[in-house]
Amino acid sequence: MVDVDPTAAAIEAFEAELQSASLQADRAIQKAVRDAAETLKAQLPPRADWSALAQTVFTPGFWLPTCPRPDLLARVYDDSIGDHMLSNTLQHARNDIAYINPPTGLSTVGFNAFVVAVLRQVRWIRELDQMTTQGLTDQTAIETIERGLPEHHDFSADHLWAVTKDWLIHFFPGEYERVPAGEMLRKRRIAL
Repeated sequence: MVDVDPTAAAIEAFEAELQSASLQADRAIQKAVRDAAETLKAQLPPRADWSALAQTVFTPGFWLPTCPRPDLLARVYDDSIGDHMLSNTLQHARNDIAYINPPTGLSTVGFNAFVVAVLRQVRWIRELDQMTTQGLTDQTAIETIERGLPEHHDFSADHLWAVTKDWLIHFFPGEYERVPAGEMLRKRRIAL
């Protein structure tokens, strides 16, 4: 919890984003969330402060991954990466982990599950995912991301889509396939 100016434009945008993605909770949801929070609080050590490591400031309504090596993200999280990553890529990994904000002490499997849970909640990931049902070309994805990019963002839409596509394939194995014609990402069809 931090003190903020409640009339700041960033806070209003954050609240609008929360409202657009919110559902009405009933007593069962309230109890389930409370029970899960109490269980997690009792089992997990305090969170690491990844925000001190992050250099890129993310806007409240926009985030897509920036680390081009999702396969090494868990090793950055548990600090076992050593010298296996370029410093620029390492900083992008730390930025992404700062946004994801996982609890301390997760196993690789637990960390990856936490990342998947966060990705399923990110508005821009959800929007791109919905578009993959019919097939999402690189060009359409890039145009979609460009429309959402805030001013003065540090990354190109091309880069963000290339990284996001790699994250979707890595963290959701078997759910997507690359289609060479026009370089398309498409949801896999499941045979019944």
